[in-house]
Amino acid sequence: MLERSKVSIIITAYNQRSYLGEAIESALAQSHRNTEIVVVDDGSTDGSEEVATRFDEIRYIKQKNQGVAAARNVGLRASSGEFIVLLDGDDRLLPHAVETGLKQFSDHPKAMLVAGLARIINKRGEVIEERNRPLLDGGSYEYLLTGNDVFMPAMAMYRRSVFDSIGLFDERYVPAEDWEMYLRIARSYPIVFYDRVIAEYRIHEANISRKIALMFAQAHKVLVAQWKYAKRDEKLRKAYKAGYDRLHEYYGERLVNEVRLALRKRDWGRICEDLPTLVRLYPRGVVCHLFRKCRRILLGTKGSDDDLKEFQ
Repeated sequence: MLERSKVSIIITAYNQRSYLGEAIESALAQSHRNTEIVVVDDGSTDGSEEVATRFDEIRYIKQKNQGVAAARNVGLRASSGEFIVLLDGDDRLLPHAVETGLKQFSDHPKAMLVAGLARIINKRGEVIEERNRPLLDGGSYEYLLTGNDVFMPAMAMYRRSVFDSIGLFDERYVPAEDWEMYLRIARSYPIVFYDRVIAEYRIHEANISRKIALMFAQAHKVLVAQWKYAKRDEKLRKAYKAGYDRLHEYYGERLVNEVRLALRKRDWGRICEDLPTLVRLYPRGVVCHLFRKCRRILLGTKGSDDDLKEFQ
């Protein structure tokens, strides 16, 4: 039984002053009391330090900005819990999150990672969406090849020993380093997915996940790196192909809309930033956009506002 196990909650933050206090409070409010909270400030300049240092119960570390993967690795090295939860500074844990994760580890003693569900909140903390997970069909590595449904780091809890075995987060894959880590674990160890909401993922204008071109490029890199493992098995090859198609359709369509909006606003900086990724990774989207544009010119129409809705 793991009721007394020490759990490290590592909160990473970069310019998240508006939400960091809520993240820390959610970590302090856990029903499982044997926790340590380490806040790693990745070079914030917005006064996040003032928020964090109000809490005497945490350990605060500030470093020069190096990215979220480096910040998580600093937190891992600085913490001492047998189990690890990673929380972004703009998100929240529900009070039963740690207790629920430990119960899963107790029920599955060979697992190195367990992952629950998260719900979506807005910048005011109001719930706007509940998300379920598709049924797990096949092994966890096969499942994760089809896409990263553990879309929020705090959905997962790790055994610390897994990092001793396979290493820390790979900074080359930011901001898709969490998916790469899940895949790396799943190739060698059991992962348990369970259907209980344990965390809240906040949507706001500064989310790194809203940087579509960067997310697309890095997630593509993560998946392509898996081919040398997936190609050995027919089921894994099939899952890889499904994941490749899903990833490119999802991010490709979102990026098409980003570029179209930028064109409408004559935002040339955004166009120069996003268009190379779109052309390289989703050329079909460029062709389709040009076709729509030519069709409108020929028909003498301007298109509707629906054409500019973001793909979800």
